[in-house]
Amino acid sequence: MGGLIDFPPDWPDIEAKKKQVDGIKPESIDKAAQQFKTAATQAGDHGAALKSATDSLSAGVWKGPAADAFVGYVKQITTAGDKVQTHLTDVGNDLSALSTQLSDIKGKVNDACETAKTAIQNRINAETPKAQAAMNAEAEHARDENKPAPSPSSKEIIDNANKANQNDVTTALGKIDPLLASADDLVKKSQALMKTQIEGGYSKVPLPNSDGTVPQSTGGIHSNGSSHHGGGGGGGGGGGGGGGGGLGPSGGPPSSPPPGNVQQWIQEAIKALQAAGVPVTDADIPNIWAIIQHESGGNPNAINNWDCVPLDTVIVTKRGLLKHDAVEVGDETIGFNPATGRSEWTRITRVVHHEDAPLVRMSNSRWQATTTPNHRWLTLPRVSVRRTGLPVVCPECGWVPRAAQQPENGVAVHRRKKHGFVSPKQENQHETEPRFVTTEDVRSRDRILLTAPAETESSLEISVPEAAILGWIAGDGHIETRQHRPTMSIAQSKPEMVAKIRRLLDGVPHAVYVDDRGGCGPRHQFRLDHDYAQDLLARAGHPRSDAVAQVLAMSAAQRAAWLEAIIDAEGTRYVRPGYSAPQTVVYQAPGAVLEAIALAGYLSGSRPRVLPVERTNRPETWRREFSVHLNNPIVTGAFLRKEEAGRGDVWCVTTELGTWTAQEGDHLFLTGNSNAAAGHPSKGLMQCIDGTFNAHKLPGHDNIYNPVDNIIAGVRYSFDRYGGLGNVPGIKAMAHGGAYQGY
Repeated sequence: MGGLIDFPPDWPDIEAKKKQVDGIKPESIDKAAQQFKTAATQAGDHGAALKSATDSLSAGVWKGPAADAFVGYVKQITTAGDKVQTHLTDVGNDLSALSTQLSDIKGKVNDACETAKTAIQNRINAETPKAQAAMNAEAEHARDENKPAPSPSSKEIIDNANKANQNDVTTALGKIDPLLASADDLVKKSQALMKTQIEGGYSKVPLPNSDGTVPQSTGGIHSNGSSHHGGGGGGGGGGGGGGGGGLGPSGGPPSSPPPGNVQQWIQEAIKALQAAGVPVTDADIPNIWAIIQHESGGNPNAINNWDCVPLDTVIVTKRGLLKHDAVEVGDETIGFNPATGRSEWTRITRVVHHEDAPLVRMSNSRWQATTTPNHRWLTLPRVSVRRTGLPVVCPECGWVPRAAQQPENGVAVHRRKKHGFVSPKQENQHETEPRFVTTEDVRSRDRILLTAPAETESSLEISVPEAAILGWIAGDGHIETRQHRPTMSIAQSKPEMVAKIRRLLDGVPHAVYVDDRGGCGPRHQFRLDHDYAQDLLARAGHPRSDAVAQVLAMSAAQRAAWLEAIIDAEGTRYVRPGYSAPQTVVYQAPGAVLEAIALAGYLSGSRPRVLPVERTNRPETWRREFSVHLNNPIVTGAFLRKEEAGRGDVWCVTTELGTWTAQEGDHLFLTGNSNAAAGHPSKGLMQCIDGTFNAHKLPGHDNIYNPVDNIIAGVRYSFDRYGGLGNVPGIKAMAHGGAYQGY
């Protein structure tokens, strides 16, 4: 019976109109009004101060033609300031009134929508059982004519109910449409007032000449007589009169949100895009709005200044682990190369700092990171594989789902609940190409990639076996100086490891000594030749104190050999119940070697976790020890929790690959570049960076804060990069039941 009595076909029109007013933020408009009023007050204060200062000049402090010209010039400025002050006050008062009026309209539209929705839903709930009972009675009458036919019939019940539902929708639309038209008129009037050129305002006051003399002409505010015409390109929202008009894509955002309607901005942008040959239609409006909603919340002046990390987060570079104030442009860090699927050294092109930014801590039981909410991460999300061949109308009863997207899923749920039919199970798969997601947008389907195997070149003059020798010495070795000549040795008692060291040192000058350790079994000591040991030290550095620098300077093969050796010397491998891959744990005292083990594990593609070792029985010779666990490189969003971490000063870098390696506490992880750190924060409705905006804007649409101009550039970018709005990663993810991902 579900679907026979239902919401009318034009009910989505009401929901769409309700969404239009949902975007109205009276508190934001009121805040803008206060900003205009404050600006008016400040303009008056500055004008009064300027007048007071120049009055003293005209009172005899400074005499002569130059003084008279200057005083006249300043009076021209203060007169213009009075007019600007009046206009700012008018705009502020108008916006205050607009806030109240739109709030009232929003309430009335919501009331009309909810009244209709409640009436229709109550009617569906009441009339559906009656229609079902009538249908049952009709079936009984068809089988036995002696049984009475129902009155009214099921068709009459259904038709009357649906007719009443349609009347409710028509009544609601009759109330809503005039309210929306009134809202549009109010907004246009406010827009017109804000865009009104101030007669006799600052645009009529010339700038002083380059030599400091008062100009003789009264052209525009630009020198050389050129005139200023205001605005920064295009109609609508973010361009002209308010705030930073005329600054274009690299200028500051307007100080207050411009009035307007997102739906209108999108439609205006679509017209311009179609005229330019971009195959976008009204059917793309939901996708454009989805991007806007997630990227900027519908604020044309949104600007991303803070995708950063706290000051106590350090960066991994070729020079070692560096603090925020030690890293320099030109340093290299480990970033992810999506073309190869591996990490590599990438050059740092910019380092920036921001003050007093909001912070969020994202963590699970084994990992954590603190960042700003819009800091970016690489994710390989889990996505649903769309089931094919499923009906979009129930074969058993003809039920039709209301949802326009993926109606087959609604039918599958309906059939399971109503008819006991179980459809094929939903299947999932993992994306193989990483994309970016911000901290605040991480969802359960995200799988954050925190490390990848690093493909690096060596800057050490050593062989791969010599890298393994350095690993053995760092773990089970001994470095000493005899008669001012260095020597190094490796001690080992496990038979399989003794055999492995023998093979490793084949061809390397060394001597072997064996002792039985007082009946505890033989221990082999492999002592390297003095000259060879001195040469290896000269080429590679100290195996312990220089261990971090060595690991960072090694090639992938050298580092793998070093890590395998130190695991053999100080670690263990075991298979946990329920797991197929072995768990690797390496034990080490605090110091450079412990840091080097974590770095080597990270660069091998494992996520290192450093934990203190707790011992119940501590002998007198025991010293503090840590364990390094080499874990899966991915953490899943399903087990991550997020909590506010206060505010603080932050910093970030820009790299050529767009990612870098950070360390917070004992946690090493791959993380995303900051667009803001690059000097190119994302801006506007669709959060374009300057380079993207400039590459995809249309002629005459040059203001990144103008909502129409920003939509045009964002849509063209989406078509150029992804082939269409439906292929934008965030839209695809949402279509498969996932969370939105940044584009």
